[in-house]
Amino acid sequence: MPRTDITTCLFDLDGTLIDSETIWIEAIQAALAAKGIQVTIEDVTRIEYGRAWKEIYRDIHSRWPDAYPTIQEMEAFTVAYYERVTATRDISIPGSVTLLKRLATEGYAVGIVTGSTRERIAAVIKKLELAPYVKGYVGGEDYPNGKPAPDGYLAGAHLLGARPEQCIAFEDAPAGIASAKAAGMFCVAICQHLRGAEPAPLRGAEPAPLRGAEPAPLRGAEPARHGEAQAPSCALAQPDLVLGNLAEFTFDMLP
Repeated sequence: MPRTDITTCLFDLDGTLIDSETIWIEAIQAALAAKGIQVTIEDVTRIEYGRAWKEIYRDIHSRWPDAYPTIQEMEAFTVAYYERVTATRDISIPGSVTLLKRLATEGYAVGIVTGSTRERIAAVIKKLELAPYVKGYVGGEDYPNGKPAPDGYLAGAHLLGARPEQCIAFEDAPAGIASAKAAGMFCVAICQHLRGAEPAPLRGAEPAPLRGAEPAPLRGAEPARHGEAQAPSCALAQPDLVLGNLAEFTFDMLP
């Protein structure tokens, strides 16, 4: 039976609905290697894991400004790499997809909140045949500050017409958990992909502050006023529940 105080279920994408984080990490490493920059998988993971693509690029560009002068140039390499790898591989996480469909069928409004681009979200929805179940989605271009700031989840709630306390988020990364909790939502974590807390800086380099232009507003709706929210510490965020398989989730499990 649907829980009456929760109306909206928001899913992260990479690492929650699809097992794609490792592929993106490999793609970034290969893109840098193509420019003569040798970086370990561990260091790329510190840059990439749980973060929005625009912020990943800003970090890389601040360290190696001559490698890829524009985000579009780097994206052309990484997306082509990702598409080659996933063309013959099913990277969906079955339990998570099963839960998304079940919640939508039970009458909850279901959305996707991610730092990936809207184009990539649409491609995944098409590939996994989720269009009948997903009411809306927000990508990295739809909000100013990426996870762990609450902006994305607040934008998702706004888009689907819900208050944060009426929402539950499903996440895999510390930054995403911190984002959902900072937005005032319940949060359930999928544990086989949950790793790390506060990412350490790259060896031998101080990370530059993130910066960039204000993104375009959400299509068809005015974004909530949340651009000035302070990003919480990933290390301090704790999910309300941790599961190895999201298909096992029921609302009775929540505190």
